[in-house]
Amino acid sequence: MGNIFDISITLKPDMVTYPGDAPFNKQVISSLKDRKSANLSKFTIGSHTGTHIDYPLHFFEDAPASDDLCLENVVGDALVLDTSKTGAAVDANTLKNIWPARTITRVLLRTTNSAETLFKKNEFFKDFVYLDISGAEFLVEKKVKTVGIDYLSIEKYKSSDHAVHRFLLKNNITVIEGLDLAKINPGEYFLVCLPLKIADADGTPARAILIKK
Repeated sequence: MGNIFDISITLKPDMVTYPGDAPFNKQVISSLKDRKSANLSKFTIGSHTGTHIDYPLHFFEDAPASDDLCLENVVGDALVLDTSKTGAAVDANTLKNIWPARTITRVLLRTTNSAETLFKKNEFFKDFVYLDISGAEFLVEKKVKTVGIDYLSIEKYKSSDHAVHRFLLKNNITVIEGLDLAKINPGEYFLVCLPLKIADADGTPARAILIKK
């Protein structure tokens, strides 16, 4: 399976989560070791834990939710862009300098978050690289349908107005957060990022893979 890459974060009790989000927990409620008939577990998880998709309901009242996701946004050709030469934020100038001439529908941002393997740290890293508002405006201008990033938020930590989230979601761009791109080279792939089928959710955990084209 050398052409298939799992870019999801493993869900486990000691995993890193965004401050304030519900952590993952596994509770064994039936065990063969206790002479029960089967092993059976109970999971608790936040809507934005690990690899996940954001929906407009995350920031807008009575807005589209998980039920309204267009699956074409999360299944199809995608381009992994290397933005590791940027500073603290991926801005419009960064994207302009590496943007190809052809049309891009789905783009995944590989930043220095991946090079520094932030997901392997024991604690949440507050100074992660994020997308700034000019970068978000550039993506809308280019009519991108989906953007993903390699840490737990696409926006600066403790943003006061959530301008990037709100701008992207208002313009119907699907946001994928928590992608593990540490071992992924820039280039063209086929993306499959399927969320759990949960009704009326503001966010849903997802399993994401890339298939090398």
